[in-house]
This record gives sequence, structure tokens and C-alpha cells, in this order.
Amino acid sequence: MMHEDLVKQQDQQIDEINEIALRLHNHANIINTELKDQHVMIEKLSGEVYEKLEKKNFVMKKIWKLLKTNGNF
Repeated sequence: MMHEDLVKQQDQQIDEINEIALRLHNHANIINTELKDQHVMIEKLSGEVYEKLEKKNFVMKKIWKLLKTNGNF
């Protein structure tokens, strides 16, 4: 009887470990999805920042040229 109880207890522990592993797997999938979504947002933001910097540099060059033309520099 003691052997059967031990086997039953081990089976229960294995079932619990399996449930924990499944929950961890589900959490990992959720985190992975969130990271992918954030990666897309960061890539978009990076492109927008680059675009704004390019526009700022263009304007700064025009201002610099204007100031040089007017003899301020």
C-alpha cells in the first residue's frame, strides 16, 4: 500500500509540475507577443525621430546659409 501511495503522490507532483510548465509557457507567449508589439512601435518611433532630425538638419542648414549671406557669421 505504501508503494501505491508513493506512486500516487509522485503522479500528483508530476501533474502539478506540468500545470506550472504550461502556465509558464503561456506567460512566455504573452511576453513574446508584447515584446514583438513593442519592437514594432520602437521601430516606427525610430523612423519618425530620424525623419524629424533630417528635417531639423535641413532647416538648420538653411538658417546657417541665411545668416552667412546676411554677414552675421
